[in-house]
Amino acid sequence: ICSLQSYRQPHPVWARASRILGAAHINSASLAIKYCEESITMYQQIYKDHPHPDTAESLDALGNVYRSSGNLPKAIESLQS
Repeated sequence: ICSLQSYRQPHPVWARASRILGAAHINSASLAIKYCEESITMYQQIYKDHPHPDTAESLDALGNVYRSSGNLPKAIESLQS
């Protein structure tokens, strides 16, 4: 599976695709975390320091992955970001 961050320009479509891939990897927390973090990074590059619903959705997805895998401290950290 290739990394979507290998594309030179961050784009909302790639960031969303990465978030969806993260949510789809319910049996592999490490892959789900990788894709969710990739999505968050792309959105932060796109929107800079401005809060945006897309970034919040990716943080929520990451928090849900951590919660599902039993890592409640990381889940809380993601959901409070």
